[in-house]
Amino acid sequence: MDDVTKSKSYLIQALLNIVAGPFGLFYSNLSAGIFLSGLCIFLAPMLGLGIYLTWAISPFIGAFCVYKYNSRGY
Repeated sequence: MDDVTKSKSYLIQALLNIVAGPFGLFYSNLSAGIFLSGLCIFLAPMLGLGIYLTWAISPFIGAFCVYKYNSRGY
């Protein structure tokens, strides 16, 4: 078995968030991706408010999720 732990890339996460917004969170954290994407879709009919809000906060959540994934202790 391979002892090298896999880590996720901040650059890939940032690019996914720029291109796909909250849908890019599926790379770093499945539950955060589902929640924020659902919130985006649910709030989209309100003058696009959901798209702007979720697109703006998804890079921060993505970076935090990558940090938590990479700092796990096993």
